Amino acid sequence: MNTLKIDVVKDGQPLSAKLCQYYGLDGRDFKISYDAAAGRNLAFANFVGIVRKGDRLLASLPKHYADIEQFSDLSYRDKVGEIKLIMSSVLEYNLSSEYRTYSKSEDLESNFSLSSFYRIYDYYQTYGLYHEDNQRVTRGYKGNISWKKTIKKSHKLIGGGNLIFTPFYVRKHQNNENLITQAMVFAINYTVQLFGDFLDLPSNSRIASRGIDNVFLANADKIIGQLNVLQSRIFKDADKALVMNLIIFLREANTGSFETKYIKQYDYANLWEKAVDKYLNGHFTGLNQDGQQLLFGTEHSSDEGMRFAKLSDNGYNLAHPGWRLEPDHYWLDESTGTQYIFDSKYYTKLTDLNHKQLVYHFLFRKRAARTVDALIMPEEGGTRTEKYVDLNNDWLPKADQNIAILLTHLNAKDVIQCFVQH
Repeated sequence: MNTLKIDVVKDGQPLSAKLCQYYGLDGRDFKISYDAAAGRNLAFANFVGIVRKGDRLLASLPKHYADIEQFSDLSYRDKVGEIKLIMSSVLEYNLSSEYRTYSKSEDLESNFSLSSFYRIYDYYQTYGLYHEDNQRVTRGYKGNISWKKTIKKSHKLIGGGNLIFTPFYVRKHQNNENLITQAMVFAINYTVQLFGDFLDLPSNSRIASRGIDNVFLANADKIIGQLNVLQSRIFKDADKALVMNLIIFLREANTGSFETKYIKQYDYANLWEKAVDKYLNGHFTGLNQDGQQLLFGTEHSSDEGMRFAKLSDNGYNLAHPGWRLEPDHYWLDESTGTQYIFDSKYYTKLTDLNHKQLVYHFLFRKRAARTVDALIMPEEGGTRTEKYVDLNNDWLPKADQNIAILLTHLNAKDVIQCFVQH
């Protein structure tokens, strides 16, 4: 494992001007906000992902994933493992067909086409390296006989009452490598060299010894032109798709500076919501006796009845019938007459009443005998639940007493590990 210098920041936390300048961060990479503790405006990281420049790598962790100082004290191997887990969640969310309908293309930004890499690798895994199949017919006695050529060109002899042809003409296949083959080798080896330690990539061991031909970076435009010409002469759909993905890969690999490559997820909140949904359906077991703690157990089958899902309903507003209510995680447990209304909050901290959750409580209360409301945030430490809102009954009508909103802090690493498991 070739070690890099790893710089660590965290989504939603201050970002130094030095790191911004070195890694070329700008635009959506950070937000400028006033920091009361510092007494001035600061740049706050606004993405989860990695940026590699030369022998250094910037890793931006999800909110509440880990304490930066403790993370910095980890061994290099452990840091790599943590980064790979985080990036696995980004790839799972953006590349998996299960979540593709939820992810937005503008939320993921990269000057590196990972989707093209995976399609190139799928071809490699199915067919091997691309080769031109050239067939030639030569004299000989080993191989598939070309009877048409043999009858036309061979000498005819009579022996023992039989017609004998000599010599035979046989077909021989010769697989020749060309620019497409070399581009495949470059795309696979270059990706593994650049991100292999930090992304869960398939193996390139069979072609690793062929290395990386830097001509594909230095002369990308010319090579892309040649690949376009080659594609026009190809007839197989799989081969045409391969060349198209090689063109996309080379075009993306040469976007901007050759030095800096990045994969940035700008709205990790959407990913966190889907990760929490999967975690709830795999681990949530109910409430403790006093109803103040959400309980989680070892992973179980969804066949046991856990059916958390995003709810979308309308009709509550007669003035605007199309307006919708959409709690992130809703489950009506008909066996107990309890409905669970949970909302994911990918926040650094909560500082005020969550009005939306309160609206959910009042507008959905008739659906079940009991309603449990909770907000769910990532947490660096152990999973725990606290009472976040406990409304004063003096402020409520008699029909609506003892309304509380729980705040559950789920260990971020546990949730992400659950999300990337299949």
